[in-house]
Amino acid sequence: MDGLRAAVQNYEESHGLVTEQVPTTLEEIRRRLKHVMNPVVGLDIVRTKTVKDVALEDGVVRVALDLPADHQFANNIREEILEKVGHLWDVRQVDVTFAE
Repeated sequence: MDGLRAAVQNYEESHGLVTEQVPTTLEEIRRRLKHVMNPVVGLDIVRTKTVKDVALEDGVVRVALDLPADHQFANNIREEILEKVGHLWDVRQVDVTFAE
């Protein structure tokens, strides 16, 4: 049920259908990251502790992942993070960084 709600919310945001513009918080970003899956284990990136840090400043979201940039699913995870967080009305940019 949560996945369906998240999909509807994502659709509304990406098509400009959201009428109530609530400022984005770190808690909201973390909640959305719980819907980004780690395909290796089939669980979200928050539960698998793949997310090292999340920051929000002046419309820029930074997500640091404990995952090498050359991991086979790194690009998929990055794209899914952009999809879940990038459509928020007050987010100008999403930066995803990987472990060295």
